[in-house]
Amino acid sequence: QRRWEANLAFQQVVFGPSRELTKARAFVSDNGAEIDRVEISAELGHNKQFTAAIAPIAQSTSRSITLRATDGGGLLHVFGLLHNIQNGELVLNGTIAGELPGHPLSARMQFDSFTVRDAPLAAKLLQAATLYGLIDLLRGPGLRFDQMVANFRLQEGLLTLEDSRAHSPAL
Repeated sequence: QRRWEANLAFQQVVFGPSRELTKARAFVSDNGAEIDRVEISAELGHNKQFTAAIAPIAQSTSRSITLRATDGGGLLHVFGLLHNIQNGELVLNGTIAGELPGHPLSARMQFDSFTVRDAPLAAKLLQAATLYGLIDLLRGPGLRFDQMVANFRLQEGLLTLEDSRAHSPAL
């Protein structure tokens, strides 16, 4: 089995209407048995950066994973995951356990300064129940959050949240 590496560059990567990355670069490395390293960078729009990396952890079969986006809402939209979140800085750091079945991902995600558009009615009622929430409603559509932190584990399609929280001054 041969080791290989690839450096790729794309001016534009289109996922669907109004869903694209520009100036995308990727580095992929295979150790002869499996892909062991991936590094990706791209732009989500004007001065909005996205980077992701998966790298081996020394003396381990596990890998580290990092993801950063200066427009987390834009990144979620581009990948078709969520379309009602705007803006926000998104950072994810985690570990993919190589020795366990299904290679579970344990990670911490932090999402700062984002807005949820078309929030459920219950959230809008809670928002309107506070003075700051009423002022926030007058500023424009959406429920603004200062920060969300989610510690989670993803294993064999099951997402388990632990010690997760979100803060909105409007609630």
